[in-house]
Amino acid sequence: MTSSISGDDESILPQRRINLLPGQMIIARSNEEIWTILGSCISIVLHSPFRRISAINHAQFPAPGFGDGCPPTCPRSCGLQCSSDNRFVTCSFELMLAELRKLKVSPGELDVRLYGGAAMMALKVGGNSVGERNIAAAEKIVASHNLSFHFRDVGGEKPRKLLHNCGTGETTMIY
Repeated sequence: MTSSISGDDESILPQRRINLLPGQMIIARSNEEIWTILGSCISIVLHSPFRRISAINHAQFPAPGFGDGCPPTCPRSCGLQCSSDNRFVTCSFELMLAELRKLKVSPGELDVRLYGGAAMMALKVGGNSVGERNIAAAEKIVASHNLSFHFRDVGGEKPRKLLHNCGTGETTMIY
């Protein structure tokens, strides 16, 4: 993919393309482009236009135990049991925010987007597909931080390929 950018700022052209695999989360800077393929999994993209930093996850399940949140016995103060387990929407979102805060990125400066969550698998939990549960978990965890999505491309029955330029914040979906 060739990015077209207006203006003379060549520093935001991606120089490295990174494949984000299921169960991973990444913090990337302006010269990087992230790509992943989403079926029932979701990706929450947190982009700071000011700092040209993006955090992106590839979450496979809503939360530990497939619930919408963590169990009451959770040892972490945030309520999340999975200290570094990015397979879960809830855990990976909390970890992305924590890593961005370390980089002095304020949640208020973030452009928040949600992608994926297709109903591709016959597996249903509580009457909903895994994709639907992932979307609901993302909506809940993002709202719990007083944030909202600036853009959503979710649901359906087909997979998507996501390409995200961390410099420009531009995300392209290929179906």
